[in-house]
Amino acid sequence: MKKIISGGIFLISGTILYTGIRISASLYASESISGWSTPPGKYGTALEELGAVLPRNLAVVLMIAGVALILWELFGKQMLNKIINPSS
Repeated sequence: MKKIISGGIFLISGTILYTGIRISASLYASESISGWSTPPGKYGTALEELGAVLPRNLAVVLMIAGVALILWELFGKQMLNKIINPSS
């Protein structure tokens, strides 16, 4: 149960952080960027100029960790039993 709660907190925190970064970078890109290079694109350039690449990556890691914790709590015991006792 503790893993579900902490996983939910990680998932919600990551989602809120990612959404905030996405909105701020989109607003900055639409108003302040006049030129950009093709590989990162307009959004990637906005993220680099705002210094939001690391927080965006942290948000993605938080969301993945949250989902992993939730799935671990829900299915971890069942998977462990199948590994230990494959015949049953």
